[in-house]
Amino acid sequence: MKEVIIMRHAKSSWDGNWSTDHERPLNERGKQDAPKIMEYIVKRDAVPEIVYSSDSQRTIETSQGLQSVAPNLLVNFTNDLYHATADEILLAIQSAENKYKRIMILAHNPGVTDVFFTLAKVNIDNVPTSGAGLLQFNVDRFSEIKEGSGELEWFIYPKGLD
Repeated sequence: MKEVIIMRHAKSSWDGNWSTDHERPLNERGKQDAPKIMEYIVKRDAVPEIVYSSDSQRTIETSQGLQSVAPNLLVNFTNDLYHATADEILLAIQSAENKYKRIMILAHNPGVTDVFFTLAKVNIDNVPTSGAGLLQFNVDRFSEIKEGSGELEWFIYPKGLD
């Protein structure tokens, strides 16, 4: 059994003097929401062994918010997940090290929303910022994960916690 948490970055700022989209930071709400999601994940005893994350500023700051609750959380940043499509996210999952049972993908829309349908046929209109869901796969290796082979265990977002 392999498990994958798919998460969209926390709410980002549209105010500021950054030169590219890649540099956009979190806003104050985003800085509060990421730890809330990790608190939920901890309560579900579902902390991932590693996070594969986009290397954008907002995903870096989201991962820092997650680590504020789970300080031993390992994070591997890659530009491959910056605005990745569902197919590119699937490829990242299939490339994950098999020594892990549960991983997290931290990325961006529309890829995050699309990959829930691609992997588990779950039709979510739009994954909100800090939205996260746990998918389970009845496989022994991440490379065996295929389209439609997952099952959604849970899905959460900050407003759903209030």
